[in-house]
Order: sequence, then structure tokens, then C-alpha cells
Amino acid sequence: MQKQSRFFSFEFVRAIGVTAIFLCHYLQSYDPLLQIPHLGGGNLFISRYLGSTFNIVFITISAILFGLKYEKENYKGFEFKNFMYKRTTKIASSLYPFLISMFIIYWLVDVKFNIKDVLMNFAFLSWFDKQPAIGHLWFITMIMACYTMFVILSKKRYHVNSYIWIIIFILCISANYFAETQKLPAGYSLLYLATSCFLFLNASRFIDFTERISFKVYIPIFLIINITTIFLFLNDSYSSVATISYLLGCICGISWMIILLKAGPFIKNRGVYIYLSSISYEIYLVHHPLCHSINGYSVKSITQNPYLAFLIIASLTLIIAILLNAISKKISNLLIIRK
Repeated sequence: MQKQSRFFSFEFVRAIGVTAIFLCHYLQSYDPLLQIPHLGGGNLFISRYLGSTFNIVFITISAILFGLKYEKENYKGFEFKNFMYKRTTKIASSLYPFLISMFIIYWLVDVKFNIKDVLMNFAFLSWFDKQPAIGHLWFITMIMACYTMFVILSKKRYHVNSYIWIIIFILCISANYFAETQKLPAGYSLLYLATSCFLFLNASRFIDFTERISFKVYIPIFLIINITTIFLFLNDSYSSVATISYLLGCICGISWMIILLKAGPFIKNRGVYIYLSSISYEIYLVHHPLCHSINGYSVKSITQNPYLAFLIIASLTLIIAILLNAISKKISNLLIIRK
């Protein structure tokens, strides 16, 4: 795969990933109006499939990119202070204006919160202090944990064989199930973290495999994985076990990552995907509150038509994401200059 085509393939994956996550959360809110069949427990199976699958895609694309960078620099370990400053600046420059806006909205619509809630969210610990309509910020806690692990792994130059990885994933799945049964927060973080670390340390091998395997061989595998997963999601007995959903989501996510990376070089009109990728983080931040209700206030208050609501939410998401991205660049440039 040529360098330019490979670069676009990553942009393509990120653009499709954030679009699928947007659809996931839109469907969570509007599935009763669309009248699409549900999973047991009231969750739309399409929404659950998209969320379980593409959250891991959105997380692990960074693992692969940093893994390739690590290998390109001849396995020179990332310098903790410099690496984390750059990543924290990137995350905070969009997150902080978004959080300030959200807490102002909470105050205006009489949503109760305290100083602990504010500090936890600004400290990237949203997973442990979820607030109305911004529960999706668990992603921030997850990605910061991944970045920390990338630095640690790069310093030690770990070479983990296949048998050890199998043991690690079995332990993570077991810990995930234990956390689920004990109602502990962030249980599935271990599975996501292990997947990210695996791809970080095996980025080149993963890309080489993606490039070597032919579409004729891979498409049947892809279809078997995803059709089986959808069938299991439709089965109430499996849908009630979150650990199975997260595991299937990881497997499906990797399967989608492979097929999107392979499809990237064949995409002709690339401008839209590149632009969506450039504002994908901001889209991720702003779409969720627009899809859901904040103390009774939502797009549903304006219209009950799910298709009109989709147009309103999608339009507002893009407009606000573009503005937030512009603000983020100003803040990032200011922080980098001062450093």
C-alpha cells in the first residue's frame, strides 16, 4: 500500500467510525419512533451492534498509528512528559470548551451538579462521574489510559508472544465478567486496553496482514463474524450478558478495521472523508447531547419526526463540531507557543 493511500485509509476508518457512532446514539434515542425491532432490555440491536463495534475502531486506530510511529523511530521510547503533554493538549483543547458549555447548560436547565462532578470531568475521569447526556465521555478516560500504556510499553520494548496474549485476553474477559456481576464501573476497560496494547505492539504486523489477505478470502470471514454477532445480539439470552457484547464488539471492530483499511485505496472522492476525519473528535464530543435529553430538553421537543430530527441533529453536530474544532486549534497553538 503506497504511503499516501495508507494515510487516507486511516482517515477513512476514522470518518466511518465516528459516523457509525453518531448513528448508534441517534438510534438509541429515536428507535421507538422508527419502530425497528429491539433487543431484550429495550436496546435497539442495530444501535448496540454499531456502538460495540465502532467504539473499539475509534479507540484502536490511535493504537495502530502510534505503534507505526514507534516502529518507524526504531523503537525509541516515547518521552513521557512530551508525549503526554501533546496528547493532553489535543484532548483538552476541545474537551474543556465543550465541558464549560455543558455545565452552563446544566445550570440553565436546572441539572444538579457539584464541584466534584466538574473536577472529575475536567481531570479526564468522566467514566467514574457520568453526567446527563455526556456519558459518552468514558472514551476520554479510556484513551488517556491507552496513551499512558503506550508510553510504558515503548519504554520497556515489550515483546509478548502469542501464548501470553491469549492468557492476557482470557484474564481480561474474566475480569470484565466479574466487574459486570459485581456492578463495578469501567469493567470492559481492561478488554479495550488489552486490544489497544496488542495493536500498538503489533501495528506493522497487523497492517501487513491487512495488505496481504485478499478480498476474496477475507469477505466471507468478515460476513461470518458480523452476521453471527448480529444474530447473537438479537438473541435475548446473549444480549443480557454485557461481557459477550464487548467481546463480540472487539472482534467485529477489528474485522471492520481490516475491511475499511483495505477499501481505503479504492475510494475516489476523498475530500469528505478527510474533512470528517479532521473533525471526528469534535463530532464525537458534541453529537451525544444533541441525540439525548437534558432534563427534558431535546430535539424531540421540537419534532417527533425521526427523519427531520436526524437532519436537525446531524446539521447541528456538524456546525458545532466545526466551531469547536476552530476553537481547539486556537487553544492548541497558544499552549504549544507558551510551552
